[in-house]
Amino acid sequence: LRSQWASLSPPLDDAWRLFSRALSVAIMMLWTDTLATVLIDSVPQEQQQGPLYQRMLFSVALSLTAACSLVNVRVVGWRRRLLSDATKPAERALVHLALMTELTLGFVVGSFWTRFVVSITNLADYPTLAVTAKDALTAALLTG
Repeated sequence: LRSQWASLSPPLDDAWRLFSRALSVAIMMLWTDTLATVLIDSVPQEQQQGPLYQRMLFSVALSLTAACSLVNVRVVGWRRRLLSDATKPAERALVHLALMTELTLGFVVGSFWTRFVVSITNLADYPTLAVTAKDALTAALLTG
């Protein structure tokens, strides 16, 4: 029986990792969409341009960065304490939940900074050769 379980274990582990990752991405996208709806999408479409809108996006991204950083510091400390003595399955599940929280907060902050960068560059314009070249240069500068 153990040899049969051992042969099933790697595929089940892979399936669990895939499911866990898919669930993580779905949660990240839901939080991003929810916050965007509350914080940004209430602005009328005709006002979603110009310097005032760009400043608003910058302020939202900066505020979320600060708030999520504070939460992440607490969550990392909590996860490290849990990890040091996580012997029960419930404790390991909490470690996983803490890691998902850290990843989700980073994804949300990155998404809002992306909205800001798109608003101050021509990344959202129709992709002509000149726009594509500027997009590639912007992406290269942002990724180092």
